[in-house]
Amino acid sequence: MCPRRLRTRELAVIVALLGVAAMAAPVTASETGVSDASSAQSADDGSNRTFNDTAIVTATRTPDGGVLLGGSTGFRDGDGTLLKLAANGSTAWTRSYDTANRSGIAALDTGPNGNVYFLQYAYEPSEDGFGGYSVWLVSATEAGEVRWREPLNRSGHYGGGGFAVGADGPALIGPSPDREAVTLQQFGTDGDLRWNRTYEIDASPQTIEAHGDGYLIAGTVGYEHPWVLETGDDGAVEANRTYESSRVERLAGVVPTDDGYLVAGAYSADHHGQNPWAAKLGRDGVARWSRVYPQADDVQVQNAFPDGDGITLVGGGDMSDPEDASSYLVGVGPNGNERFSERVDGARSTVAVPGSNRQVTLVGIQGYPGPSGTVSSSVLTMTLPENATDQEESPIEPLTSGETYYRGQDLEFVRPSAAGETVDLVVVPGEYDDFDPHVVRRVELDGDGRVIVESATLERGTYYLQTSDGSPIRSTSGWALKESDRDSATFQLETQELHRGYYPGREPKQYVDRAAGESNATLTIESERQNYDLLVSADRFRGDEVGAETLRNLFADESVSIEQFRGTTVARLPASGTENLTLTVDDVDAGLYDFTFRGADTSEGGAVAERRLVIGAETPRPVSFSLRNTTLSVPVGNETATNVTLHDVTAGVGAMSMSANRTGPPAIGLSLDLDVNATSMQAGSSWGDHRSEADAQVFDANTANGTVEIGTLSVTADNLDPESQPTNTVTVRLDWVVDENGVPYTLPGETTVTVRVENIENATGEYHERRGPTDHGVATSSGTVRAG
Repeated sequence: MCPRRLRTRELAVIVALLGVAAMAAPVTASETGVSDASSAQSADDGSNRTFNDTAIVTATRTPDGGVLLGGSTGFRDGDGTLLKLAANGSTAWTRSYDTANRSGIAALDTGPNGNVYFLQYAYEPSEDGFGGYSVWLVSATEAGEVRWREPLNRSGHYGGGGFAVGADGPALIGPSPDREAVTLQQFGTDGDLRWNRTYEIDASPQTIEAHGDGYLIAGTVGYEHPWVLETGDDGAVEANRTYESSRVERLAGVVPTDDGYLVAGAYSADHHGQNPWAAKLGRDGVARWSRVYPQADDVQVQNAFPDGDGITLVGGGDMSDPEDASSYLVGVGPNGNERFSERVDGARSTVAVPGSNRQVTLVGIQGYPGPSGTVSSSVLTMTLPENATDQEESPIEPLTSGETYYRGQDLEFVRPSAAGETVDLVVVPGEYDDFDPHVVRRVELDGDGRVIVESATLERGTYYLQTSDGSPIRSTSGWALKESDRDSATFQLETQELHRGYYPGREPKQYVDRAAGESNATLTIESERQNYDLLVSADRFRGDEVGAETLRNLFADESVSIEQFRGTTVARLPASGTENLTLTVDDVDAGLYDFTFRGADTSEGGAVAERRLVIGAETPRPVSFSLRNTTLSVPVGNETATNVTLHDVTAGVGAMSMSANRTGPPAIGLSLDLDVNATSMQAGSSWGDHRSEADAQVFDANTANGTVEIGTLSVTADNLDPESQPTNTVTVRLDWVVDENGVPYTLPGETTVTVRVENIENATGEYHERRGPTDHGVATSSGTVRAG
């Protein structure tokens, strides 16, 4: 049986945020009207404003110190809207740009003449039900009155990438029509296309800004390598550089420097969440430094802007969590030092607009729209802090050649004779790599000849240091003094893998039945690394952090210390290899707990594992379930299903997990679907000759009490052995169920379903294409869905 392979897909439900990505649809634009609308907000002073039933997704500073906001009023059937805020925060004017169908403003900027330029989109339905978007480039006066309107889709101009206004007018960057190059179009102040340039690089542009007489463009190549393009006033290339030795999840901003660029965005180590990230990239194609700035929460960096000689990153939390309307700001100095790290409650930033005296305005929507389709936006003005970071310093590991280190550890070495000079960090090609050793970092030694190499964003592999003339440097206990051959100078960099324990055929037990006398739970964490510190934190249902007292009670029998780590309460304990952690649940509130395990010094490099545990109440709260049919028949090559119903639900269902499995022939496939009103659902399945499994979870659900139909169990008869026996039994169980407040129900025993395959003698043993491919007789699938 193959292990599960996860594929994640997010359902983005906010049209205003999808507008830019969806604008490439070649739909003819309809005529639109423009109407004035008085502001629904009071014209009072204030630095914290909420705009109800308005989705604000773009903003810019105006010459008079105010802020211009763009988006849409209404969500399902809204109109493109501009709102002008005066310098004191009051509403100066609001204008709505009507269309026959849903519309919004996706990007805007002001020109040197005071005119406003923006991109407006409108959804155009079609008879076949597959509509598309039309897009216009629009120019308006300082008061929002339309000067001209250019339909972009008609002329094939816009492919969805970025928008900026320079001295000569607006410019658009996006993929070429064949999606194999990048196209930059520059329009005059009258709306006429002045020139069109195509750059033969398969890149995804993500930011553009007017820079000097030309443009500064940045994005990614291959979905992960930073890419920077500088042009002159006619689009001619002045710099075009891809940094193949660096990785980034999303590039959100770039600031040019005398010798390169400061870039910022989001970094994800081995798909374990997102953290703010910044790097100094040289014009020679080699990074000088690359750093992660971990926060207590998963932060999606959305934009960045210059801040003195450094850069400030701005991001938001999980959009699906309506309780967490927060923005995060991280200030980074020119050498990568963290100047400040600030969480700002009350504004989930989509865009940040810098102002004078270190003021910045954060603008953004508050989350997914509610059941009625409404969404609110906030505008908050704050002053950036000075150098006020309180993040813990990471431990330093003196570098020794021949040793093994782990991604996330900070490696230090000193070479006094070369103080103020540069040293190269070189990676050696692996067994299957066809490139020569190459420089991945070029680091400058300080006045004492010291340097610290942050390793979280380096790939695993073999490295060595070398002088500027190419001589390998051997290090001992941090002293990089001796020049030698390459083999003597190398050291290894590995990823500390953390696993929650491998259980073939079944996940580890997730429910502790205290009503039946159970008082302990065991969590297994596996790692090949020896002698390290493990950090354990936990969240309750709906995101409440577990505090120090609860953690101490959970680890009553373990030698742990309770600490604060990057704003999160954690239990720190020594670990080596595989650890079986015994949790004592006698003095802990019943509920759903999500545990996170981190390597204390390697979590930035991906050393993270998660495990869910539901601790039942001491007093029984029984719930039962039933299947409409406990005997199923399925013809060869077909699928059948039966409904699953919960009974005795006294306080609704807030979250639940269910699973099913079979062993032995016939090799029927299983799948579970929990079909209830919820914001997040997960489902997975795997099947093969000897075993089939399926599971499904639902979170943030909202159901009725009493008897609740929650979903279906499906059985598929594909890829069967015609000589196999025709009948088998499927075991179905509730793994855990919690009510709308997170209090667990007491679980019933498992139940069985008898499945008979009709006409199995007609099976061919071939897999039916309608269900997907096979891999040596084993098929797997999994998915995650977030709904509004």
